[in-house]
Amino acid sequence: MLYLTIQSGPSKGWYKAYGKTVIVPSGTRMTRVNPNHVYHKQYAASVGIRLYYWLDPTEVSFKYLAFAEGSCPSSNVSGFYLTCEPWNSYPNGTQMRPHEEVLFGAILGGDIGTGCRVYGVDRASTGDANPWDAGSFTWVIPSEYIDGTGSHHSFGSQTQVGTYDENGYATVTKGAAEPGSAASIDPDSPWVP
Repeated sequence: MLYLTIQSGPSKGWYKAYGKTVIVPSGTRMTRVNPNHVYHKQYAASVGIRLYYWLDPTEVSFKYLAFAEGSCPSSNVSGFYLTCEPWNSYPNGTQMRPHEEVLFGAILGGDIGTGCRVYGVDRASTGDANPWDAGSFTWVIPSEYIDGTGSHHSFGSQTQVGTYDENGYATVTKGAAEPGSAASIDPDSPWVP
């Protein structure tokens, strides 16, 4: 409840109360920075895409919060990702390395149509492999907002999937954004700012 109290004059001490609901982010959306560009290293099984995070609901400003991706284990891991370093850090051969926490920081002011965008660019990648084999992995990455005390609060997730086939064709997807793909023989396509 928010109270407005008159401090002086004949009505001193009178107040008005307003009900105030604190709205926190309910979910995230992802869009490609440039749908036509992928990262690729020629003669390797590799692909990466650059993405923006957007926060829901769109009609609320979250510009005084910060944003992070949380850590999570891998799942649905198969083939190449179970056998090749540096991806495989589990000797039992059931998982690859987990996704580590990434702090993006500030959330930008938005508008009612698009919502607020997280400052900075996310890079989703399959990694680079030469030689390679068929394989896949999944990360269900928690979305977290950070309040004024520095506490992290989870409010949803985005799923990232990376795959290779036996010919070195790589595909990466994250959330509902357009996937990125590249064949091993495709020309180099460096990460761009």
